[in-house]
Amino acid sequence: MTSTPGYFYQFRLIGARASVVELPRLGVSAVVCAYNEERNLPQLLEALVGARGDTFDLTEVLVVASGCTDRTVELLTRACHRDPRIRLIIQPQREGKAAALAVGFARAREDILLVENADTTPSTGSLEHLLRPMHESDVTLVCSHPVAVNGFSTPAGRMGRVLWEIHDYLSRISPKVGEAFAIRRSHAFVPANVEDDDTFVGAYAASKGGVRRYVPEAVIWNRVPESLSELFAQRLRINRQVAHLARREGILSEAWEPKPLARAVLGYLRIHPTRLPECVALASLEATCRVLAALDSVLWPRRLTTWNPASSTKGAIRAGGVDD
Repeated sequence: MTSTPGYFYQFRLIGARASVVELPRLGVSAVVCAYNEERNLPQLLEALVGARGDTFDLTEVLVVASGCTDRTVELLTRACHRDPRIRLIIQPQREGKAAALAVGFARAREDILLVENADTTPSTGSLEHLLRPMHESDVTLVCSHPVAVNGFSTPAGRMGRVLWEIHDYLSRISPKVGEAFAIRRSHAFVPANVEDDDTFVGAYAASKGGVRRYVPEAVIWNRVPESLSELFAQRLRINRQVAHLARREGILSEAWEPKPLARAVLGYLRIHPTRLPECVALASLEATCRVLAALDSVLWPRRLTTWNPASSTKGAIRAGGVDD
């Protein structure tokens, strides 16, 4: 395991005595995939390069800019001059997130990789929570807790927020990759043309052995669609990717496993019974999208590696979780 100078002291209680365990600070490479992310990228980079923790040193931030047509590359070029840890990798043609992620995995220098979506921002202290379990040699993948900062005022937004809240319950049952995660280089692999990169990365890491963890305290701020048309398009696209991956590779997302999903939804409703209307509406939407996605995987078996993002999910997010 690559480490950098400096140590983190962890206190452990053994019998009646407390002992101090000296742990090396982890060297970490951050990998960010970006397509037209000029609105949020400055906030994300500021949060990443400014992250401080007792257990890690972020030695580089690799940003793979894939076929960008806005000011993303311009902003990144300036950022590289301000902080030499930021490295810009340009893909002239848009090849999809999985292709960009594969490039990032290949170019990263450290043995611990932090992957974060370019349209999110980590909360203060979240990276420390996310990376701390990596000091345990058997831990190979650590998943974060995405939390939406918008969607309070529209039905679609509230449904999107409930979806991520159920994601939290599901990840407590079976850790689920999404928005941001930490992974050992030895377990990091994704084909450049795979549709559902999150599910594939999680499945591949599990196949290589080791322990997966979910850390609820590792809050990552994101945004949800605020219109029903955007929410439907997003959920149909995601479910199409899941269905195509399942058909081609035999890999099924945790969110499509009936028992864990039922446990997560019921557990959520026990704590939040007043959100039953949003859950019912969301279940109807999700069922429709999954039926259409399953049909699509049979009738039109093409690869869906690029897509048009929902515009309301692309606003800036400050580190404090404030929606700009």
